[in-house]
Amino acid sequence: MANIREIDYDQIITKASQIANDANEMQKSIKLAFEKIQSMSNNWFGNSYDNFIDTVNMSITGLNNLFEITVSDIPHEIAAKAKSYAASNQAVASVNLKEQVAIILAKIPITNKGAKLRFKSSEVSTDQAGIKAKFESAKSYADKAKAVAKSLSADWQSISGDTNIEELVQAFIRVQGIIKALSEALDRQISAQITTIDTIERASNNVDKPFGVLSTMVDTAVTSAKLAQTDIEQSATDLWINLLGKN
Repeated sequence: MANIREIDYDQIITKASQIANDANEMQKSIKLAFEKIQSMSNNWFGNSYDNFIDTVNMSITGLNNLFEITVSDIPHEIAAKAKSYAASNQAVASVNLKEQVAIILAKIPITNKGAKLRFKSSEVSTDQAGIKAKFESAKSYADKAKAVAKSLSADWQSISGDTNIEELVQAFIRVQGIIKALSEALDRQISAQITTIDTIERASNNVDKPFGVLSTMVDTAVTSAKLAQTDIEQSATDLWINLLGKN
């Protein structure tokens, strides 16, 4: 058991601020990724895009809750308790928490284009790269914040015996799991859409082929579309597993 009088309370508050700052950058990167996902409808709309958006929107409640935990609630709680513990031991914590405010993500509207389809491959590829870059940035900030939280664990346990440091670490892991599931869902849906379009185009370019050959090519296109839908449904399940904390 560490001697409480040897605890650097200012350092605890400083680290809580670092966590809040990195968590803020994490949520800002995710918000920018979501904005890019929404603007992607300029280059891609129809059922395939709307299916992906349904999956994205499933993650919003969980992400908003995790932003509250990681950006504001737990860092603020740690800083407040550190000041209280310092005062109870005739010490003065001179450092203040730099507070951050959790972002509230809103649902992304679907296009409601039904059977209509726009898919500008080059532009969608650029959108995809931009979205994934923001997701990677968010994961990087989550890693930084998680590392700082872990570095607090020993001192914090000796002071309070609270579990909020571990809760904070797990919250960052949960965010990273959701980001990973969304990124993979995006990749799979775009890949399946490209495959479906290519198959249909090959069928239309082979109208002089025997009926049986054409029928097979169209069936392949339909199968690709169904596989894409299955991928989205599986991604949605993966997201719920992450949100509920079931591994």
